[in-house]
Amino acid sequence: MGADGAWSAIPGDEVLRIPGFPMKAVDTNGAGDCHAGVLCALLCEGVPLEEAVRCANAASALSVTRSGPATCPDRKEVERLLGRAF
Repeated sequence: MGADGAWSAIPGDEVLRIPGFPMKAVDTNGAGDCHAGVLCALLCEGVPLEEAVRCANAASALSVTRSGPATCPDRKEVERLLGRAF
């Protein structure tokens, strides 16, 4: 959904729209890979799905502000955008 965020759905639960972080996009190449990678990494750390999606949304939003496909931000950059640690 780009700047609009992402949907989260678990069978038997309600479908949630997790808001995005609108940014001035420079290059969207790799944003989906960034989102998927951050989401998977956080789920492996035991972060709850909704929070993991929110962090992945933030990471992919930051990634589009840079040129090139390998532009996933580091954890501290994502935490600054979120205004807190995760």
